[in-house]
Amino acid sequence: MIKHYECKPLVWHQKPLVFDWDIDTGEITGVDAEEIKRIAQGGGITAHPMPWAWKFSKEPLKNKTDVAAIIGYQHQLPDDLLEFYPKQDESEIFDSNTIY
Repeated sequence: MIKHYECKPLVWHQKPLVFDWDIDTGEITGVDAEEIKRIAQGGGITAHPMPWAWKFSKEPLKNKTDVAAIIGYQHQLPDDLLEFYPKQDESEIFDSNTIY
């Protein structure tokens, strides 16, 4: 199934993220395909709430959570990917009152 996305930026100085994604094959095409592929090759991405990071699966472009993490770092998530955005594990939450 091929989906077309035009994701609005979260900050004013970014441009929209525009691409087509074949969810079954992981193929990314379109204007911003190379940027998404480059990010996917990095192994992970900073995620919200910051500071924490999401580690990608072995095939990030076939994984809805990984693609949601890529989009959601600097762009608004499309409705169909909202539920897939990675969630921070309670054990990873930094407590600023704790002395390390």
